[in-house]
Amino acid sequence: MPARARAGHVTGMKSVRRVDAADVIVVGGRCAGAPVAMLLARAGLRVRLLERARDLGDVVSGHMIKPAGAARLRGWGLLGDLLDVPTPAITAATLWVGGEPCPGPPLPADQTALAPRRYVLDRLLLAAARDAGADVRLGVTARSVLRAGERVTGVRTSAGDHRARLVIGADGRHSVMARAVGADWTWRRPTATYGYYTYWSGAPIDRMHAWIEPGLFAGLFPTNDGKALMFYQAPAAGFADARLAPDARYRRVLDDRPELRRLLAGAKITEHLRGIGDLPTFFRRSAGLGWALIGDAGHHKDPLIARGIADAFRDADVLAETVTRHWDSGLDEAVAAYELRRDRDSRPLAEANLAVAALDQPGPVLAERWRSAAALEQRLPA
Repeated sequence: MPARARAGHVTGMKSVRRVDAADVIVVGGRCAGAPVAMLLARAGLRVRLLERARDLGDVVSGHMIKPAGAARLRGWGLLGDLLDVPTPAITAATLWVGGEPCPGPPLPADQTALAPRRYVLDRLLLAAARDAGADVRLGVTARSVLRAGERVTGVRTSAGDHRARLVIGADGRHSVMARAVGADWTWRRPTATYGYYTYWSGAPIDRMHAWIEPGLFAGLFPTNDGKALMFYQAPAAGFADARLAPDARYRRVLDDRPELRRLLAGAKITEHLRGIGDLPTFFRRSAGLGWALIGDAGHHKDPLIARGIADAFRDADVLAETVTRHWDSGLDEAVAAYELRRDRDSRPLAEANLAVAALDQPGPVLAERWRSAAALEQRLPA
């Protein structure tokens, strides 16, 4: 998939001098790692991206890219490529409370949300990193870090040792890099919900539908290949029972809610059901001498607010600008400040999200919490 904006430096970033070997190693090549590699390579740094997968296929993960994330794709010159796949633009949402629809206002004309399949999004981002000049190596598994005293100086991998001035861990919530550098949690809450989802063909879904009630959050939205995704989330205590008969439980969510079932009238399930029950909310220490963590490696939240991809893009953008501006002077201090900025922006929303994800109040109260979290999200810095 060709990407449109490739050459030149990132706007507002100065040129930087290089060091021996790679300047930066990025571990993880999906929606946090690929963008940071792309941005740093565009700024003139020599970037090596190491990704353990040999091909970026689907993963059990969220799909939604909120408007803040779509705006970053636009700024990077990649939004048009994603829309051209095609990926449907989502410009409206309906919140269902007590079985009744509560249409929300459409997004402004210059804003959109999208929900691409991850094999579409991640491959496009990885291609953009490669086209920017990053040295992309697939099928390479990180095992530990190299050190000189307290400073991280590289990564030990299945393909040998790689050295760089800065190592960025973008390898997800079970991050090998986080363990390797000893990045402890600074704030953590246990899993609030579990979730299941699959894809339907033949459903004319053209917006986001979100259904909320005590003990359940469910929804539908359009994605690639003319399909719609229907998911549900429920309190984590029910995961063990749901796993015994996941398809029956998924069908029961629909059968017990005729309004949702009507939205899928005539549609058919086309893929196997996917589920996940390991969804803690946490912040890890995410900066140190010679290293940083971005995306889910540093901060993960319950997917109810659907902010994970947008936050990964934000981390990539902020860290890339920080590194480039301070490469010649004060890099360690600047990377530490990146972590403080991330926590300042993300902690209030993480707490508001958990208040909804508890799913322990009447529908109108949960809906008001959902709206409050959405309003807080709109006030976050760009």
